[in-house]
Amino acid sequence: MCRVALLLVVMLSLIQGSSAWAHISYGTGEGSSLHPAMYGFRTDDMVGVFSIEKRIVLAGGETSDGAEERASYPRDARLGPDLLNLTLEPRVLNATVDALNISVTLSGIGASPPAIRLVSPSGGMSVEVQLNQTASSSTRGAIYRGDICIPEDAEPGRWRISWLRASDSQGHSILLGEDELNAMGFPTYIDVNSRGSSPLQG
Repeated sequence: MCRVALLLVVMLSLIQGSSAWAHISYGTGEGSSLHPAMYGFRTDDMVGVFSIEKRIVLAGGETSDGAEERASYPRDARLGPDLLNLTLEPRVLNATVDALNISVTLSGIGASPPAIRLVSPSGGMSVEVQLNQTASSSTRGAIYRGDICIPEDAEPGRWRISWLRASDSQGHSILLGEDELNAMGFPTYIDVNSRGSSPLQG
């Protein structure tokens, strides 16, 4: 019994005396950024019969293609022309005598003429027109103009731009809605006086 107990004590002391180490290293990624990582290896020698090697990862840094570096990349440019100017005249329109004059200035001549669509207050009526490039020149871009005639019996009230569509010389198109045009500071509605009746009343 004493020999068995002595053998167990020797085995325990050998296991406890196994080697272990750890250190902090810094590795460079593609972006040449330093990323700390603490790691180590532990080897347990089981009384000369076999050994077990364990990889211990205590901490790690973000890889070089992390969010901070991605945030520094330039954002992709939006395809399509830039809308430089938009005018609607008159802003209060008498449907019996007036026509709505629309002028649009784009950053360049498009592959096709721009178009614009307006809808009535209830959304039940709409008008659309394709604009034509004018002979007048602008250092800022190409100018397009067009007229819209709203019928005398059209729905009265505030007519709003539903969308404005334009393309660049490469055929890349943009479609701008009322909210986008508002955010850009352009007018998006006209007030129409007509002989028609509004479905929103009563």
